[in-house]
Amino acid sequence: MIYLIFVIGLMLGSFMGVIVKRLEKPKTIIAKPSHCEFCQRNLKPIDLIPLVSFAVNLGKCRYCHKKIGWFYPAVELNVALALAINYQVVFARTQNIWAVIFSSIIVFCLVLAIWTDIKYMVIPDTVTSCILASALVLFFTFNFNFNQFLGAIIGSGFLAIMALAGRGKWMGWGDVKIMLGIGLWLGYPLIISQLLVSFMLGGFISALLLAFKIKKIKDIIPFGPFLIIATLIIYWLNFSIIKLWF
Repeated sequence: MIYLIFVIGLMLGSFMGVIVKRLEKPKTIIAKPSHCEFCQRNLKPIDLIPLVSFAVNLGKCRYCHKKIGWFYPAVELNVALALAINYQVVFARTQNIWAVIFSSIIVFCLVLAIWTDIKYMVIPDTVTSCILASALVLFFTFNFNFNQFLGAIIGSGFLAIMALAGRGKWMGWGDVKIMLGIGLWLGYPLIISQLLVSFMLGGFISALLLAFKIKKIKDIIPFGPFLIIATLIIYWLNFSIIKLWF
């Protein structure tokens, strides 16, 4: 089953890559079929097989032979691995296919938010709304307790204070909104672990980017990806720093 989930993830990842790329010009998301960005030639089904087409064509367009780049295969592999891991963890934990489905929707949206934040420094409201809606379904179906609600308050509230104090410079409002769904999904005390890991991860990666001169001190580094990576790590490991200490 996990291999089927991986294949489905590759196909969804291919679709996600198109969505992210076309967010530069939102009107083209569904208005135009898949095509080469260089020669504008419409791609055939054989050109759109996730990972395989990229490998067979050596990372180039089959028609104009321009290099495509690693963005599309990276997104495809990212989604496939995330969904496969989520299936393995959640089904083993709950033995409930509906928990797998709605948690997979959240994971898909989280991965989408990583790429949009990296490329455009934006987390679309449709993505945060989808995460919150799926978290609410899981809340009312499986996790109906105050700790889940508390997680949403702590996660979103803490970042909202930072956003207000820094007037949007320390923390973006997209991060605040996505934490509402994440907090409800993780609940308390996992949200505490998520916040700690995200800030540690953000500080470490930012230091590396500055040390290797990939980024300058004045450059803005999106925090959303660190929040999301920390979320997935804490959720899959079910790791609580609070319980470990106390």
